[in-house]
Amino acid sequence: MLKDIDYMGGDVHWCCDAPDEDMLCVVYPNEIVLYVSFTNKFIIEVIKCGEFGVPFAYSVTESREEMYETVKRAVRLAAEESGRSRAYNGGLWKTRDI
Repeated sequence: MLKDIDYMGGDVHWCCDAPDEDMLCVVYPNEIVLYVSFTNKFIIEVIKCGEFGVPFAYSVTESREEMYETVKRAVRLAAEESGRSRAYNGGLWKTRDI
């Protein structure tokens, strides 16, 4: 399922279709990371500048199908943000929904 997605130039560091604590990590230019984990629900995050405590975008889903569709939206968001993102100095951003 996750292995069938086009990650739009992101470097896939790991990808596991079975629900596991760490399911997916895709690194994009300019310090953008797409991360999917599982702890009774699927957690999809787009991380910017290494700020795991304040994700750039975030979503939680319960079903595999919903997670798959959310990951596809997150890929577009991560690729778009990596194309315009530059080194960031200043206050943190407000986390948006994926």
